[in-house]
Amino acid sequence: MRNKAWILLLFATLMALLCACSDTAQQPETEKPKIRIGGTTYAPYFYRNIGGNYTGIDVEIAEEACARIGYEPIFVELDIDKGFELLDEDYVDCLWCCLTMEGKEDKAAPHNC
Repeated sequence: MRNKAWILLLFATLMALLCACSDTAQQPETEKPKIRIGGTTYAPYFYRNIGGNYTGIDVEIAEEACARIGYEPIFVELDIDKGFELLDEDYVDCLWCCLTMEGKEDKAAPHNC
């Protein structure tokens, strides 16, 4: 009688685990909000690979940062001199690559990027 109770308990536990696993697999993945990240081509930081995809050190850091906060990055190539203008025009949400703040502190003050 004791063996039957243990077998029944083991069977119930396995069924509960299987039900829990299948429940998470059926939940649809929600779409992440997108963020447009502007950068200027400058290898090895921000450039296109042979396949035409953006890659580089800054791209990898941006992808990891976005993954951690739940955003999907969309990379946009910018003219280095037009970065702040395009940020003001909402063409991009954030400037990432080849950006120095020296002498530009006043331009960046109103932005929360």
